[in-house]
Amino acid sequence: MVKAKDEKSNKGKRGNIFETKEWQEYDYYKDLVEDEELAEVKPVGKEWLS
Repeated sequence: MVKAKDEKSNKGKRGNIFETKEWQEYDYYKDLVEDEELAEVKPVGKEWLS
């Protein structure tokens, strides 16, 4: 009976995509360098003072 309860509680939930080996070995830094939308932005206004 406990097993059935656990199955119901997990119904509709998605798994963790970062558990896969593909995502664990993914080169996130490469995306930051190559994709302009993900690149570091220059501060605007008073942000540069802090």
